[in-house]
Amino acid sequence: MIRLLRCIKKRDDISDMEFRRFWESAEYNDIFTSYVNASEGISVQMNLVLKIDLNNHIQMMRGTQEPYDGIIELFWPSAKSAAALLSTAKGKQLIIELAQYENQFVDITHSSISITESS
Repeated sequence: MIRLLRCIKKRDDISDMEFRRFWESAEYNDIFTSYVNASEGISVQMNLVLKIDLNNHIQMMRGTQEPYDGIIELFWPSAKSAAALLSTAKGKQLIIELAQYENQFVDITHSSISITESS
């Protein structure tokens, strides 16, 4: 199974409440649902990182960077299915729509994207 893992940092000029409003919007969810449907995907999971003392405590204990604000995981049965999104006009349009939407609240330069494989 192939998984695209996106670790999202919010823009500094956006409050936590504004970030949550963008994150939980139907528009954002619909874009990712369309990603899955346009590329033979299995599912998408969108998780907000909790702003709790335990996260801060673990970060300080381990000496890590501060937590991301949200995590998105997209799952496909194969790399071919995942790559299909990039080879269609619909997929390319979805990528543009996602970038336009995320520019409102995501700090792209401090976010990350990784593609992983489950064995």
